[in-house]
Amino acid sequence: MKRRLAAAAAAIAVVAASAVAMQGTSEAAVLPNNFKSVGYMPSWAGSVNSIQYGKLTHINYAFVLPNANGTLQGVPDPAKLQSLVSLGHQNNVKVGLALGGWNDGNDSAFEALAGNSGARTTFVNAVLGLVTQYNLDSWTTASGLPHRDGRTTARAVKTRSSSGIPSRAPRESCSG
Repeated sequence: MKRRLAAAAAAIAVVAASAVAMQGTSEAAVLPNNFKSVGYMPSWAGSVNSIQYGKLTHINYAFVLPNANGTLQGVPDPAKLQSLVSLGHQNNVKVGLALGGWNDGNDSAFEALAGNSGARTTFVNAVLGLVTQYNLDSWTTASGLPHRDGRTTARAVKTRSSSGIPSRAPRESCSG
């Protein structure tokens, strides 16, 4: 009788441990035709624990703002970004960084850095530093890059694409 109780208790412990180990891990959404399901986690609101990771293939942390010289302003709530990366990767969801954002409609920093080759190089290096530091899978610009001068936009995209780290391209929602 004691053996049966001990065996039953051991079986319950194994099942409970398995349930706890599996909690918080799931597979990323699998969508047809290589479609991506991309979400955004705002730095200023929401909890990384409330995200339905199983419905996403990618999630972008919003937003880090550039400076006109190509450097980046600090990551808002870096602990939140670290938690997002950890939970995203546990759930097989790729995590990226969104640069820019609304910023009260002020794209002047993007416009200035896109028009200066030194600032573009500084920008790409700063982004790559964050990608490495936070173990990110991709990055994207949320401002759409300046549209006033097509040549400026093309130079910025060329510099961005030569970085070697996937970024959002016009024909794909988010690579990585």
